[in-house]
Amino acid sequence: MLGLYGAKDDSIPQDTVETMRQALRAANATAEIVVYPHADHAFNADYRASYHEESAKDGWQRMLAWFAQYGGKRG
Repeated sequence: MLGLYGAKDDSIPQDTVETMRQALRAANATAEIVVYPHADHAFNADYRASYHEESAKDGWQRMLAWFAQYGGKRG
């Protein structure tokens, strides 16, 4: 599971993200959670005011790498 979150996203509190991170670790799940400190909700949606280019580009690269490593198609 790859989770990409904006730290400024009020709809997903950071304590909830941390709880999920701990649960995934406890389950020994293959997972990575990244929190972007300057990003808000839907930071990757370039048609919204919340778009954060740096976070979106990094998240896109991480997503491609995740799919390449864990079996998704790239492209």
